[in-house]
Amino acid sequence: MGASLLAPGAQVVDVGTGGGFPGVPLAIVRPDLSVTWLEPREKRAAFLRHVARALPVENAVVHAARAEDLPVSGFDFATSRAVGIEALYPVRFLRSGGGLLLWTTESRATGAPPPGFQLQRVLPIPFSRERVIALYRYG
Repeated sequence: MGASLLAPGAQVVDVGTGGGFPGVPLAIVRPDLSVTWLEPREKRAAFLRHVARALPVENAVVHAARAEDLPVSGFDFATSRAVGIEALYPVRFLRSGGGLLLWTTESRATGAPPPGFQLQRVLPIPFSRERVIALYRYG
């Protein structure tokens, strides 16, 4: 569902990929994307490397690090389910005009975003009362 919000050929980082959502499905359904699964915990990063080999997923790489370790302006989009927008700020790794897709609750999505972000769109997740996908623009 959120995959349609990503531009063709985009460089995407999934922050806090953990068990794989949303980064793994995005890499599978959008082979045109270049996806970085960012996970600071080595056990989870090892699991993600196994997933990449087992499926196989050719357009994804695992980066065992934290968001602050990412290259400046290295990505067109960031995605996250487990990490709140507050924890990502300041977002140096997104290019100006880049997007942030958060799987979150409606109340958190419609709250005041940190400086530099503008809420562009909120998509309800089918069969969920509170969960949404929020698209923010940066810069």
